[in-house]
Amino acid sequence: CAGKGLPEDLVSQFSTFNTQELIPYAPHYLAGWRAEAYAVELMPAWGMGQQKMAQVQQGRCSGDVGGDTHRSLMVQNNFTRVTFKHVLLPIWIAAYRYNQKTYRFLVNGQTGEVVGKAPYSFWKIFFLVAGILTAIGVGVGIYWYTQEMDDTPPPPVTPRPVVSVTAPPVPTPVPTMTAAPTATSTVKKPGALPTARPTAKPSGAPTGSAKPVPAPTAKPSK
Repeated sequence: CAGKGLPEDLVSQFSTFNTQELIPYAPHYLAGWRAEAYAVELMPAWGMGQQKMAQVQQGRCSGDVGGDTHRSLMVQNNFTRVTFKHVLLPIWIAAYRYNQKTYRFLVNGQTGEVVGKAPYSFWKIFFLVAGILTAIGVGVGIYWYTQEMDDTPPPPVTPRPVVSVTAPPVPTPVPTMTAAPTATSTVKKPGALPTARPTAKPSGAPTGSAKPVPAPTAKPSK
């Protein structure tokens, strides 16, 4: 930036502008707007540009070197076909006061990027740091507690006496067979009397014989 009205520490935080979208200058682009003309001459501005490009190239070469660390890296830049153009870059400047202090910030008119300094609260930062440290402490405590629990041997297991219990024999049911009752039937003939079976008489009783009595016969009536 060739202007002296902008803080260099804020301007350096901007990402590069897309110079591929540059258009030819016309006076009506600045009609109604305040613009700052360049305050740095050509050669001093060219020296500032070389320093910035050297820093960029140093970072690129450092990333290409293998290994985690390195020392004594020398980078030599050669510039060819150098040309100069007067370019107007859109940057919005704003400021505000907070707690009797002025804070400035810049807005990239091409990308909308905002850079600047913001006020901070000591107590908010203090409680934030305290909360982070407390969370870390709790996490470390839980980690060590779980490690100690894993390293502690389990308590010995006391063997219990084995008691054998003999189950009583289960009685086996035996099938039983019952005789089916036998039915006897007698057929009586018509006109016949039942025959008396002899029975044993006690000793000393009179003996006799039973005579059959003829059954009466029915006569047909006239």
